[in-house]
Amino acid sequence: MKDPESRLGSEKGAAEIKRHPFFEGLNWALIRCAIPPELPDVYENGATEATSPKGNGNGYLECKAMGDHLEFELF
Repeated sequence: MKDPESRLGSEKGAAEIKRHPFFEGLNWALIRCAIPPELPDVYENGATEATSPKGNGNGYLECKAMGDHLEFELF
């Protein structure tokens, strides 16, 4: 859905998302206390295992579009 005004949560924020049928029965108070099953190792610059700490020298990680994936417009 490309129209931001039509997205779930755009009118009433998180409360609207929490009331969605997908999350029915979920105890949101317990979620805040839950420990994630896996925590990634974080390097000094904030990068994780999934993002190599090797960048291009300007503080940003290099990421090239591959295969049929085109780069996003305006990026």
